Amino acid sequence: MSRMDSQFSNTRQDILYRFAFRLLGNREDALDVLQDVLEKLWKKRQSVEGYKSIEALSIKMTRDLCLDRLRQKSMKVEKLKIIKNSDSLLEPYAAPGEGWFYSNTNYVILGEIINKATSTTVSHQLKSRFFEPLGLHNSYFAMEELLPSQLAHGWFDITRDGSFEDISLLPETGIYSVLGAAAAIFSTAEEIAIWCSALFRGNVISSQGLQRMLDPISIYPGSTDIRCGMGVFLISSNNSTGVELIGYTGRTFGYLASMFYIPETDASVVVLINSDDSELLDSVTSDIMVAINED
Repeated sequence: MSRMDSQFSNTRQDILYRFAFRLLGNREDALDVLQDVLEKLWKKRQSVEGYKSIEALSIKMTRDLCLDRLRQKSMKVEKLKIIKNSDSLLEPYAAPGEGWFYSNTNYVILGEIINKATSTTVSHQLKSRFFEPLGLHNSYFAMEELLPSQLAHGWFDITRDGSFEDISLLPETGIYSVLGAAAAIFSTAEEIAIWCSALFRGNVISSQGLQRMLDPISIYPGSTDIRCGMGVFLISSNNSTGVELIGYTGRTFGYLASMFYIPETDASVVVLINSDDSELLDSVTSDIMVAINED
């Protein structure tokens, strides 16, 4: 019997349940949190065995999940209030169509618009409009869907002291609710490559929509060969890979991604890394592009 098995008798589980119920005041919510804690501990049982007190860890996880659930209940309304009252909205970076600046806020608002306009959810729209027609069965919107148990653990320097921590031990809702419709999609490299090819071949949105997406709006700040379309980079062949690229990169807590389409060879390249190491991502992506170009 492992240490985790021995420390999680029915009595211990009852302690966690009562602790969760005291914080949440709701039986169903408390049971859900208890189930989440036990599931997380079981999935990570090998790394958890190294803790001095699994009981103390489970109490902390239960508390964090409860507080996270309480925050989530008012998250959407509060999020929009913050956006509405933000001083940064008073002075736009540029007039419409005359400048470029990355903003997650746009995508967060877009997610709320989707919910309101369709009377459904972002996950439903993603699946019915894109994932299912393209056969993407391993792609999920983390805010609203249960993620599969076999996920690569993300590693992130949370305390900014140079050491990386396993973020999968942190409350998932707290992380993904920050991202919302901007970056809370989980997928595989294979399925993202399928998406990339379908999108830039014109099989996802209308030809007019794709043309608007690929029309350059501005030059990426500090660059001479990267133009910015609508949610996409247009990179000339003057880059280190020697080929024209269309795509984007992504970064969130513990994970990095790059997705690029090569028009010359009709190839899509996707690199996923479960660590916050942008130099490694750039290096691997560039090496793959060079190899494809040489072939």
